[in-house]
Amino acid sequence: MDTDHITDTSDTSDTSNTSSATSENAPGALAKHTGASQAPRRTTSEKPQRAIFVAVALLVACLLGLMTFQVIGASGATQQPNMLQAVRTPGLNPRRGPMMRIVVDAQSVQRLYTTILKLPHIPRNAIFSCPTDDGTMWTLTFWHGTTTVAHVTVDDMGCQFLFINGQDGRMTALSNFWQVFAATIALPQSQV
Repeated sequence: MDTDHITDTSDTSDTSNTSSATSENAPGALAKHTGASQAPRRTTSEKPQRAIFVAVALLVACLLGLMTFQVIGASGATQQPNMLQAVRTPGLNPRRGPMMRIVVDAQSVQRLYTTILKLPHIPRNAIFSCPTDDGTMWTLTFWHGTTTVAHVTVDDMGCQFLFINGQDGRMTALSNFWQVFAATIALPQSQV
């Protein structure tokens, strides 16, 4: 039983019933009842708990701040990419095999990135009748140094939708995206 918060409730007129502890601050000591209500004293174990709570709260605040920074960076609002990794994952068409290209020309990478951000959004609740899609997909990872700025997936056939960071859907058909992309990765547009 925790005795740190126990008070003596005997009648104050009886002076013979006093605490036998030698110090009021001794653990387990009984406080003499003075007639006024006393708030329970804080134990020394509550101070480390408070410090731990404050430390955890600060850690959570810092992590939320970092997550916000990464989301802003991922949308390109704070960093412009200077490197691109483009990977083609083949679908059912055997003539279009896997491919990977690394582009370090910052100007070309930024031109492609800007082209992507200017693409029209996929309209909400729209119904599309897309041509045949064999499942071929490009995965584009835009970097600024060692930090990922954006992760983009592009359907090579079908509706040719593009998704920035898995959520922001854009339409590449009827745009200059494929021309800019082919020039960026140094391939003829027919081989992209």
